[in-house]
Amino acid sequence: MRFLGRQIALLSQLTARVEQLLGRRAVFLGLAILIAVGLGARWAAVALSVNTVGPDYGHYLIAANWYAGVDQSGEGPFDPPLLPLVILGLSTVLNRILVLQLLGPASLVSLFLGAVFLLSRFVPRWVSLAGSAVVAQWQTYLEFITSGGVTNLLGIAFSLVFFRLFYESLHNPRTGWRWDKREIAATSVLLLMASTHHFTTFVVGATIIVWLVLQVAVTTRDRFARLWTAIRIIGPAAAVSTVYIPYFLSLVTTDAQSGLGEPASMSAFSGAVAYAWQSTPALWLAFLVFAVVTVLRLRRSTSVLPMSIALAVTPILLIVTILASHPVRPLYFLPFPLAFLAVSWLSPDVAAGGLRPLADSARRIGQVGCVLLLAIALIILPVSGQARQLDGIGNYHQFMRPGMLDAFDWVRDHTPGEAILAVDAGSAPAFNNAWKAMATGWWLEGYANRRAIFEANPPLLPFASKWDDARDANRLFAGETVFEDGVLRVADSFPVDDSAGPKVYATYFGDYHEFLGLAVPRLVDSRTPADQFTLILGAEAGFQRSLSKDVGLVRGNYSGPGFRAARSMTYDYGSRTVSLEFDLTFEATSAWDGLEMTIRIPPSTRLDLSHLDQGFLTGSMAYVLDSDPSSGRVAFATVNLTGPSTVPPLGKPGDLGTGLHWNLEGQNVTLRATISLDESPQLASVLHQPTVYTSDDILRRHSIEFLFVTVDAASDIQRFDRQPLRFVRVYANAATVIFGVL
Repeated sequence: MRFLGRQIALLSQLTARVEQLLGRRAVFLGLAILIAVGLGARWAAVALSVNTVGPDYGHYLIAANWYAGVDQSGEGPFDPPLLPLVILGLSTVLNRILVLQLLGPASLVSLFLGAVFLLSRFVPRWVSLAGSAVVAQWQTYLEFITSGGVTNLLGIAFSLVFFRLFYESLHNPRTGWRWDKREIAATSVLLLMASTHHFTTFVVGATIIVWLVLQVAVTTRDRFARLWTAIRIIGPAAAVSTVYIPYFLSLVTTDAQSGLGEPASMSAFSGAVAYAWQSTPALWLAFLVFAVVTVLRLRRSTSVLPMSIALAVTPILLIVTILASHPVRPLYFLPFPLAFLAVSWLSPDVAAGGLRPLADSARRIGQVGCVLLLAIALIILPVSGQARQLDGIGNYHQFMRPGMLDAFDWVRDHTPGEAILAVDAGSAPAFNNAWKAMATGWWLEGYANRRAIFEANPPLLPFASKWDDARDANRLFAGETVFEDGVLRVADSFPVDDSAGPKVYATYFGDYHEFLGLAVPRLVDSRTPADQFTLILGAEAGFQRSLSKDVGLVRGNYSGPGFRAARSMTYDYGSRTVSLEFDLTFEATSAWDGLEMTIRIPPSTRLDLSHLDQGFLTGSMAYVLDSDPSSGRVAFATVNLTGPSTVPPLGKPGDLGTGLHWNLEGQNVTLRATISLDESPQLASVLHQPTVYTSDDILRRHSIEFLFVTVDAASDIQRFDRQPLRFVRVYANAATVIFGVL
């Protein structure tokens, strides 16, 4: 115990000496700037290790074009003017891509400095530096800047500056209309925040309300003066910010369709927490323990109590009441209050009123524990944060293949300014399966400054006016013929392609998600395994397409070496089943002795082949975001075919699937594969009368002049290459193929 006491005394002397050195303002500011530069340089080095940036940065360019008055995309500004104007200004002296690459690290640097400004008001200066470094190096922030998030982080940085100015103003309240310098600064920072990010402004506004309610509840004097001071600060900023009301309302309208105004479920909330704190959870749990103990020690009379509780509780309160549309975003506001409350152990008196007393030994042990926690965090976070940043780059930069900027340059330099493009990209394995096309579309609109429709999950688009465009893009690249009934989307591309022959989608996240499909039927000769004939190569041009009496039909014929075949795809609205049938007739001299087909599956679908010997297989698809999982089966009925066996699938790179093989046992054979989804009360609630869409209709409706197809969508490139009378290649490189629509 004596040894521990000596160590605690030594630690106290050391921290006191450090604090004495930092008592000189120039030393403190210089060290804060030095740390900020060091952190920023580290983050920038990782960001600059690749020559691309994430999806949201394309949206920043759209906004910059709009504020410059040159926007051709028609998207409109997703962001208030501050960041787009900064981009416009810096782009006059720096390369645009470099400007965007540096924005993420710069936003985290500003977050660090904002945290130092606020923390230094309540804890020793050295603690404010260490605690702020912990906040700014939260791993989720470092992943966030790889996809975008700059406006969000800048908004949070402004909010931290505002909170200190607001606290000090409420701590010395006054009546009347005359502003002092601190109040003018608070109003200005609040306006800057509103000019930076709408969601941050919303969360901070809610925090202010909770803060003032708590302030009135715990304060026994000067209540009116405090409220009047708050009005004097907030009123002018709110009045000037009314210019953003139309913009905010359009976002609210969109979010309302995505769940704004509804509480997030416990599963969504727990999933959000698990995502946000997935890196080093034990470390953050330790901070939480220290923070909770600090809250328990706060006296009611402690002046910092209303601010502390408001900062910590409001994000959680918003999630469980009205933010089902954003279950993760409010958690971005929690690292600061978590660290702030935890490091308050190292302040002998957080604010006027102080903490409930502890035994001197318990207090000293707690302070040593807090110092050790800060030290451990500052050792762990740089490594784990860098790993998370690199993982984020690997994930969110996938769409920006080498050569993509060259393709954007070609679009900008060789297409009319009013040209409209449709953007196709491979699916991503994450819940936002269409994000690659969305990211590519944003960059095409921002960097190349052209209007585009692109595949996307509609609720992830900021403006509801773009949702129908996204749904049409999803249909266009799903297949030549698309049937929909609210529960199923059935896409078929006969007679030009067999990668969708057909594909079946289940309802999901504002549109549909591919469940599974039937693809690449082919004849094989077992005596010469390399000898095979893909049926689509023998598809006859004439075909029948119809939707009559709630039954969708795509029918046609094949002919080829030694065989003829009739093919029909039937979608039955009443039973919600999709069937593909082949009736094949072989010449006596035909060498074909087997029929194969690929069961196409997206990354999220899992096939169970255990019942294949009984003539069927089952599939299931895991969802997130509270959607019911889809499950169903593919059943086979055959004539003159053996039972199926598995073989390697056929498909273009990126296609996943399982190959099935049947042996022929006669000259006339039939294969019928029927896809059915299991019933679900949730799915039944969105069922509507079926509708048919065709690629020609979609192309005409949107006046599409070009198709921008990335190499991730190799099957679709094949589909368009097979139609030289409709589409012609006008540009191609390692990243993409661009087709002109004839």
